[in-house]
Amino acid sequence: MKDESEQIYKILFEGAAEGILVADVNSKKFIFANPSMCNLLKYTEEELKQLTVMDIHPNKDLDHVLSEFKAQAQGEKILAANIPCLKKDGEIIFVDIKTTKVLINEREYNIGFFSDVTERLNAEKHFHTYIHFLESLDRIEGAIKSSINIEQMLKDVLLEVFAIFKCDRAWLLYPCDPDAPTYRVPFEVSRPGYPGAFIQDLDVPMKPGADEVSRIILATENPVAFGPNGDSPLYKEVTEQFGVLSQLVIAIHPKLDKPWMLGMHQCSFMRHWTEDEYALLKEIGRRIADGLNSLFILQQLQKSEEKYRQLVENTNDVIFILDVNGILIHITNNVSKYGFLPHDLISHSISEILFKKDLSHVFEDFKNLILTKKPSQSSFRIQGSSGNNIWVEANSTVILDSSGEITGVTGVCRDITKRKQMEIEYEKLQLQHIQSQKLESLGRLAGGIAHDFNNILAVILGNTELIMSEIDSTHVFYSEILEIRKAAQRSTNLTKQLLSFARKQTISPKIINLNNIISYMIKLLRRLIGEAIKLLWKPGTHLWPIKMDPSQVDQILVNLTINARDAIDGVGTLIVETKNVVIDETYSVTHSDIIPGDYVLLMVNDDGCGMEKEVLNNLFEPFFTTKELGKGTGLGLATIYGNVKQNNGFIDVNSEPNQGSSFKIYLPRSTISEEEPEQVSIQAKPYRGTETVLLVEDEKAILKLVKKTLEDYGYTVLSTISPNTALNLANKYEKPIDLLISDVVMPGMNGLKLAKQISLIYPNIKHLFMSGYSDNIITHKGILSEGVYFIQKPFSMTLLIYKVQEILNQK
Repeated sequence: MKDESEQIYKILFEGAAEGILVADVNSKKFIFANPSMCNLLKYTEEELKQLTVMDIHPNKDLDHVLSEFKAQAQGEKILAANIPCLKKDGEIIFVDIKTTKVLINEREYNIGFFSDVTERLNAEKHFHTYIHFLESLDRIEGAIKSSINIEQMLKDVLLEVFAIFKCDRAWLLYPCDPDAPTYRVPFEVSRPGYPGAFIQDLDVPMKPGADEVSRIILATENPVAFGPNGDSPLYKEVTEQFGVLSQLVIAIHPKLDKPWMLGMHQCSFMRHWTEDEYALLKEIGRRIADGLNSLFILQQLQKSEEKYRQLVENTNDVIFILDVNGILIHITNNVSKYGFLPHDLISHSISEILFKKDLSHVFEDFKNLILTKKPSQSSFRIQGSSGNNIWVEANSTVILDSSGEITGVTGVCRDITKRKQMEIEYEKLQLQHIQSQKLESLGRLAGGIAHDFNNILAVILGNTELIMSEIDSTHVFYSEILEIRKAAQRSTNLTKQLLSFARKQTISPKIINLNNIISYMIKLLRRLIGEAIKLLWKPGTHLWPIKMDPSQVDQILVNLTINARDAIDGVGTLIVETKNVVIDETYSVTHSDIIPGDYVLLMVNDDGCGMEKEVLNNLFEPFFTTKELGKGTGLGLATIYGNVKQNNGFIDVNSEPNQGSSFKIYLPRSTISEEEPEQVSIQAKPYRGTETVLLVEDEKAILKLVKKTLEDYGYTVLSTISPNTALNLANKYEKPIDLLISDVVMPGMNGLKLAKQISLIYPNIKHLFMSGYSDNIITHKGILSEGVYFIQKPFSMTLLIYKVQEILNQK
């Protein structure tokens, strides 16, 4: 039994997925290592037996490692987390070590179970880096918006930069111009012990070195690091004069002014600026430039407004006198511009023409004026004789007699209706701008996720397809493989919706009549909503054509119909309507993202539960849903938003609680009037090919899968993960190459550039691009360029073969 037990333990140790090391507690020498441990550190067991605990950890971490080893040996703790380990080749990995102490022949040993957590820690690091990036930009945005004074805004921003990067000194220099005779540093902040390097706001002659720094950073949009670990060497004068060991600098380019220079000094140690810091500083520089532009524009507006205000004060202001009870004693004749005659107002209370909701605060201001005797300013509305409300601003002061007693109030009244309207419109535009920025950021994130996920799905779907082609439906694992494929296909639909929201899906638009597309869909829509909801279809007459991918219209209709169905409790009505509309300049003033012109309007109205304002504000954000868990992904309206924006249209939504919802989708009229006929192609069974294909894909798993599929159908395949290697293969290959199949987004060279280079070698070669999304390399705003062949990842291997044969058969 003893031998049998030992045999069982041996099998368990040697077969364990975790690495296992047994160390003598006193000597700290290893006496046993299982295969997983040897594979983890790339040592043989005999090599590990020659080592001690100190030999497999970096020197700088030994104190911590030995303290953990001691605590575990004494039974004080079981788990040592995130411990750095040295592999045989010097690579550092991180492990969690669980230990147990055993006594064998009166000697104490620690049995350690090692789990590699390097990938998890790296993922956590990337996540925290991304959160830091967003939080830092939020702080910068807060500083930019903190003041409408340019100097104060730049000071606030510089303080945030100094805090975010934890440097020894940060500064702003103006102008960043190597040909300028002088420059100055208006703002600088530094850490104690590292005094300011510049005399602020003093013009300094441009010297050699300073001008060269400007030339270097103006030549690129990216930050430039100066120092031993940087992009360029530090100038000796900078090191000696300012004690700088390394610096990071970027040029800021406001459109309405000369460039600025934003820089940071590190004096306490030789700093290596990371790629994340480069990216963060680049985005900060862009936002500072935008902030400066906004404030420059605001200054110009303020100057214009001041000139206008002075002109009004000198010519058109209404001057009035009130007694201490608020009765008008005198008013100038130009009150007629408000629709009144002076004699109609004299001896009447000012309250008779005030807007009722403003009465309380106007009388409060009047009361304070009488009590304090200090000049005051008050804004309020008056009811014009024609019934319209006019915003006015009154500057008032008391009238004193010779004994200092108040006898009345005099003031100047100015029409500020236009200013108030501008302020209201400005607030609306600000809200629209913020919402647009938020959706754009989410779109970039959604597009990036969908791109990477599509590569993964391509491998899953492709391999399950290959497996299913090799086995029949009676195979023991056939149903499980089928479930894998179904799950991957469902995931494919999610990524399509993400790409649609991000406006990164590749589409093939054509000239269509919206009425025809909707007419085909009405039967399906009726099935979606059920018999309890009445569907009314009101097609507009003589509808203008639009240019759009018909599948996008289907997506819009289905998503809006499902939302309407869910919003209607029981019996209700859904109305789908189309008509031609013309958007003029007046409408576009309050909708900054709308270009005046001819549009085809698609309206979907329901009499459901409607939406609160908070829901409307978040309506098009991906994953935002008001449905209960499991009944909505939150991608439906995000998909609609992406489809409409990709086709240069816009959406207007009106809804109130218990009042239903109205979605108005405006799609631009096409200048081409004829509807393109539907192309119906009946594909025969794919045949074996004889041509030669050059395959370029940087994702190895996809490369392997596509290569095998093509070779199974008889094609000769030259494959590589590198565009440069592909060029070398094309140059050296002595026979014709008939088709280039290339990923679009690859390191070093994108697919379109590669295709142009290959075409110089083989002028008659044909091209097929593939990608999770094309990133506008082979498309314009996601719209496929004419004559370009493209296949969207993930794709089935059968579809790939059909596509290849279709292209090769083209003359």
